[in-house]
Amino acid sequence: MSSRKNNNIVAIVAAAIGAFAVITAAIITATSGSKNTKVNKPNIPDLNSTPAVVQSPQQRTPQETRPTLPVGGAASDPDQSYTTTVKDVTYKLMDARFEGAKLSFWFTATNQSAQKEICLRLESSLVDSHGNPHQVSQRIVTNKLPELDCRYIDLPYDVPIRFGLIFDTVSPQETVFPILKLEIYHEGTAEIRAIKIPYKR
Repeated sequence: MSSRKNNNIVAIVAAAIGAFAVITAAIITATSGSKNTKVNKPNIPDLNSTPAVVQSPQQRTPQETRPTLPVGGAASDPDQSYTTTVKDVTYKLMDARFEGAKLSFWFTATNQSAQKEICLRLESSLVDSHGNPHQVSQRIVTNKLPELDCRYIDLPYDVPIRFGLIFDTVSPQETVFPILKLEIYHEGTAEIRAIKIPYKR
């Protein structure tokens, strides 16, 4: 009876020792694994260190751009604005200025078709900046004599022919004229707009 009891005690002790060994091995394994695992630490700046100098991006000077001017009128290229074509004849303003109390406009007419004759009519007119109309007082044509309402101009092919208009009712204070009309008999009206004087091509 006593030997059986001793055997039971031995078995219990052996079982306890075995369990202790298993628990100890598990703890050692877990501890070893935690030591081998690398833990990423957050990148915390050292407040005592000298801060790095951050360079600002190089400032670039924007390229110079020229403003775009509106098409037509005195603000655009006058050599283009002061040109118009009617029935294959191109009329170009060459000169505009006051000569004393008289305002003179000089043109060339260049025919791009077969030779013909045109009639510059007395109804040719000018409008000043206040909207007042002015009828031409004199038409200067060099290659034809006047006849009634017409001042005839012979236009050979592709030869610029010079002629002029004189206005004597315009105030010398005027510098911009919204519209000038050349009335051409049987051809129509050649209009030159937004004329700024003095002008010379």
